[in-house]
Amino acid sequence: MQRLFCFSSPDFQSLAFCVIPTHNKQNPNETDFVEHFDHIFQRACARHGGEAALRQRIATPLCTPAELAAISDDRWLSSFTMSLFQSGFVWQVIRNKWPEFERAFFGFAPEKMLLLDEQHLERLNNDAGIVRHARKIAAVPVNARMVLELGREHGGFGAFVAQWPQDDIIGLWQQIKGQGQLLGGNIAAYGLRRLGVDTFVFTGDVSAYLRHHQVISAGLGSKKGMAEAQAAFNEWRRQSGLSFSQISKTVACSIG
Repeated sequence: MQRLFCFSSPDFQSLAFCVIPTHNKQNPNETDFVEHFDHIFQRACARHGGEAALRQRIATPLCTPAELAAISDDRWLSSFTMSLFQSGFVWQVIRNKWPEFERAFFGFAPEKMLLLDEQHLERLNNDAGIVRHARKIAAVPVNARMVLELGREHGGFGAFVAQWPQDDIIGLWQQIKGQGQLLGGNIAAYGLRRLGVDTFVFTGDVSAYLRHHQVISAGLGSKKGMAEAQAAFNEWRRQSGLSFSQISKTVACSIG
């Protein structure tokens, strides 16, 4: 099955046509087509002041595999915890309070987090220096165990992340979510991106694009929807040579 897209842009005088393979919505073994990344990029440029301005806007610092492997386990736990507490809250408030979080959680050393007992968790729930959210506080020791267990066979959680196949970044999210606690949605993705992992994020604009352009045929919380999104991002990366982070931000800028 094939779908042909015709588009025009304010920057072009003529029409252009494009086809891109992704999963067929009725039969995953067949091929379907979605919008070419060149069109997405040009539309984002038109909306955000031209190519130079867009490239500056989507620039994202990334680490090499060796740099990721060198990041200590406490920094991964700290990053996931920051994303967890930012979820549903004012991000800047959490950033401003973060030195107090580092103090309260002993620098997020995973081994120390495993020793937290009910009495200490109760003290944390009464610590005015941090945001007091019982379920999120209780998730920190669980996520500390996840960081240690996933990193054990690789010499650290950073090395575990560094060896993960780039074309299955959603699989990494699911692994972290499955062994951690309260790390679903975009929480794991933001935690990874903060430390230089190349990942897309299903922001409101990105999710809206994927649904509106029928890139996905199921919800982004489902395995089918996430697999379809991963396939589209893999193809856009092949077409553009950009990172997942840059592509994700470009897609968001193309409609927002």
